[in-house]
Parts: sequence; structure tokens; C-alpha cells
Amino acid sequence: MAQTTGPVLSTTAPDQAHFYAKLDGPRSFRLLKFKEGVFIGKDPVALSFMLKQHDIDDCPPYLAVSYVLWGRPYCELDANRDADEPIVFDWYIKINGGNFLILGNIWSALTHARLHGNGKYIWLDVCCINQSNLAEREAQVLLMGSVYENGAEVVGFLRPLHPDLDSFYWLLMDVI
Repeated sequence: MAQTTGPVLSTTAPDQAHFYAKLDGPRSFRLLKFKEGVFIGKDPVALSFMLKQHDIDDCPPYLAVSYVLWGRPYCELDANRDADEPIVFDWYIKINGGNFLILGNIWSALTHARLHGNGKYIWLDVCCINQSNLAEREAQVLLMGSVYENGAEVVGFLRPLHPDLDSFYWLLMDVI
């Protein structure tokens, strides 16, 4: 299962700055490169990546993913959610061999990309931008138009994160 050894509760995104090397220039960005291997359901090893830096004007073909999650980083969409209520980060993927904490909808988007994408590279802002570095976030937001424009494929992932639908979703994915 792709859950951590115990949930991490936080009202903000976890500091995962140690995953990121400084970007080389204003047109630099990062892509997740799928590590080769067999995909087996919710096994975190199935979603293992290397984080690679590229120039937006000279990079391999990649899938750019937009997903349903607005507001401060990682904030679940719930009109009834109090801003001070802890968010549970109980999913992770492997990036450069380490556990990178994410929410379930990010896991679902990456799983969908792994199952249905045609390439080895993927761009997903929450993983490819150092969310702990405000200057980098601001610079990367200015580059996002080019990131989406240059993607070999661009997909909007709109699957809602709802516990009652998760089992049905995975059953459906097994059928497809």
C-alpha cells in the first residue's frame, strides 16, 4: 500500500526541499522520469521517479498534468474544511529513492499517467516545483504557460478525491 508508516498531519505542505537541486536558469524546470518497472496497483515502488532538470526549450517529450487542487499547496477542496484543520499526508511516491509525501488525488493523477501516458516523463507542479522556495515558485509560475504549451501531451485530471468512490475507481481501473 502506498501509505506512509504513519499519517503526517499538517496545516501546510511538508517541507520537502531536500529533493530539489537549485535550477540552473530562468528557462530551467524539472520533470519526473518514471523508473522502469512493472506497475502493480498501489505499490509505491510502482510510482518511482528520478527528478531531472531540463531547459524548457530543449527537453524530452513529457506529459503535463493539471489536477483539481487549488489554494495553498496541497489544500483539499472542501468548503466545510477549517483552514487550521490538519491535512493528512498519508500517501507517498519515491523520488530519487526517498519518500515524497502527497495527497490521494496526486497519487491518483500519477497512477493514471503511469497507466495511460505514452511517455517516460511527466510534469506535475506539486512534485516538480520546490514548494518550500517562494522565489522558485514565483519564477516557475511565470514559466507554466510554456510548460503546458511545450508538453507532448497535456491532461486535466478531474477525478474527485472521495473515500466512498476510491474502491469503485480502482475496480474500474482494473476492468479497463
